[in-house]
Amino acid sequence: TLTKVFSKLIFLNQSVWKRGLGAVVRNVHGDHMGAISVPITGCFSAKITELLAIWEGLQFAWVAGYDSLVVETDAKNAINDIVSGTEAFGVARGIINDIHMLSRNFDSLSFVFAPRLCNTVVDRIAKFALGSVSIDVWLEEGPSWIDVFLQADANNLELS
Repeated sequence: TLTKVFSKLIFLNQSVWKRGLGAVVRNVHGDHMGAISVPITGCFSAKITELLAIWEGLQFAWVAGYDSLVVETDAKNAINDIVSGTEAFGVARGIINDIHMLSRNFDSLSFVFAPRLCNTVVDRIAKFALGSVSIDVWLEEGPSWIDVFLQADANNLELS
């Protein structure tokens, strides 16, 4: 099972930051198995937001019953911090520790870099969260617009 995780942020006004987290689970053929869109509000750095997106994706995959994952994200720094075990500080340290704890629930788990061009569906799901006030979950089938972006990702993977 393949999980792709990506996050997006947007500045709403001078005192409030709204971010959208998105994750999609695909099988080895690239077919949509599930997706989650999570709106969050807070003054987080881009790195913290990326780590939260990875954590949300792992949590979603675990609750949905997946046991072997490849987490693909365009957040190289987040991947490096998770994989290297380098001592992080503050909020990042707590989230990375949570990711490591959650990782123990999977039989197989790896983290790899994927260019944003190959991650358009999670980009769109994260943007969808920006206009939402609640967590949206799609299992097996999602809205039709997800299929358009899944196909775009498949086409971009063939070109790369």
